[in-house]
Amino acid sequence: MKTTTRNAAARIAVALSLLATPALLAPVAATAAESATAAPTTQAFVDTAAPANKFEILSSQIALQKTTNPEIVAFAKKMIHDHTEIGTAFVAALAKSKTGLKPPAGLGPDIDATIARLKSETGVTFEKDYIAAQTAGHKAAVGLFKGYAEGGENPELKAFAAKTLPTIEMHYHMCMQLEKLKL
Repeated sequence: MKTTTRNAAARIAVALSLLATPALLAPVAATAAESATAAPTTQAFVDTAAPANKFEILSSQIALQKTTNPEIVAFAKKMIHDHTEIGTAFVAALAKSKTGLKPPAGLGPDIDATIARLKSETGVTFEKDYIAAQTAGHKAAVGLFKGYAEGGENPELKAFAAKTLPTIEMHYHMCMQLEKLKL
C-alpha cells in the first residue's frame, strides 16, 4: 500500500473517531482504537456513528461511479444496502432512546475532505484509497460499536450497537480481503 493510501486511511480513522466535541474525544478515540477500556458517551456514539454511516454510503456510491472492478463493485453495493438499513435502524433506536439527541446534519470537515478527494481520484488510486478508507472506517466503527454495546448508557442504543456490531465486523473482514486485491 502506498504512503498516500496509508495517510488516507489514517485520516479517515481519525475523522471518524474525532467527530465528537473536544470533551468527548477521549472515549471515542479509545474505542476507535479498539481498546474498549471505556464506553463512549451516548452523545459521542450518536455524533460519531451517524456521520460514519453516511460516509460508508456516500463513498460507496462514488465507488459505483468510478470502478468496474467486480469485487469492489459488489462490496460497494453491499455497503450501500447494509448501511442504508443500519441508518434506518439507528434513527428508530435514537427515537426510542428518548435522549432528545439528533444526529449531526453534516459529515464534518475531515470526512467532507475525504469525500471530495475520492471524487477527484480515478483508476487504481481511487480504488486503493476507497479500500483504505473503508478499512479504516470499519475498524473504527467496530471499536465504537463494541464499546457502546458493552458499556453504553442508553438501553435502546446499546441494543442497537450490539445488534449492528456483527454486520460491521463482517464488513471489516470484507475490507481486509479487499486489501489483498492486486490492483
